[in-house]
Amino acid sequence: MSLPDRLSSRLEQRQIAEFSARIGNVGVRATTDMTTGGLLGTGAMVAGVLLSTALLVGVAIREARRLPIE
Repeated sequence: MSLPDRLSSRLEQRQIAEFSARIGNVGVRATTDMTTGGLLGTGAMVAGVLLSTALLVGVAIREARRLPIE
């Protein structure tokens, strides 16, 4: 099996996550499954959101220091 074939088969493997919680009479259960490639894509999107948020906070702080409230 060539490297691209092995990589492709790894990216197509499914990962499954399950969650359940119960508080008193109320309960919730959730199940999701995603390919490894989907997990990598989701991780990249989350990283992008976190980095852009950090950038916006940095700019806001810099501007607040430059223009003090009177």
